[in-house]
Amino acid sequence: MTGMFTLNAIIAALYERIENGCGKMIDASLFQTQLAMLSYVGAGVLNSNIDAARYGTAHPSIVPYQIFDTLDGKIVLVVANDVEFNNICKVLGIAEISSNEQFSINEKRIENREELILILQNILQSKTTNEWSDLFEGREINWSRINNVKQAFDSPLAQDLNMIQTFQHPTAGKIKVPGPAMNYGNNYNINNTPPPLLGEHTCEILKNLLNYTEEEIRTLVELNVVNE
Repeated sequence: MTGMFTLNAIIAALYERIENGCGKMIDASLFQTQLAMLSYVGAGVLNSNIDAARYGTAHPSIVPYQIFDTLDGKIVLVVANDVEFNNICKVLGIAEISSNEQFSINEKRIENREELILILQNILQSKTTNEWSDLFEGREINWSRINNVKQAFDSPLAQDLNMIQTFQHPTAGKIKVPGPAMNYGNNYNINNTPPPLLGEHTCEILKNLLNYTEEEIRTLVELNVVNE
């Protein structure tokens, strides 16, 4: 994440240079990024002066909002408001729970978190992930199956996005790598080359991008300043 934030800062600085002709000093750190990524958790602590608790995958102020076990896997349920809670209760066959004073509004669900989560978990463990998928489909319910890495790459969405790309590597032979995270116009999510060897493009970059002469490059190589 520090690298991604740094990239954003570099792009912003380049645009600012276009506007005013001045450069910009960029200072990034892992610690600063870590604090910034605390987001609403950090803001909650700063404004309430109460330290954050460990909730695992759960949300501290929205219930239910976490991972649950199914009969053969895991799913995540995100119930952002009372209407959505009513919907999930109907699908789970416990419509009466949504009008129960203990669970009818989010504030009460937070207070009675452990009891509600136990009720939901016992029900969700009674069916497979695919069975719940069939029941949730088309309903106003925010949920997702939790895939392992292989399932994620095997998913239809990963296939559609061309997220598995194959190369003939010069030393490792045929390899597969994850595709890029972004699409750029007509260059639809395609890696052009396999992962480079150490120093594979050093001379090319020095010569074609940095305008070093052949003699200068050879000197750098002989002095072990760069690899080729």
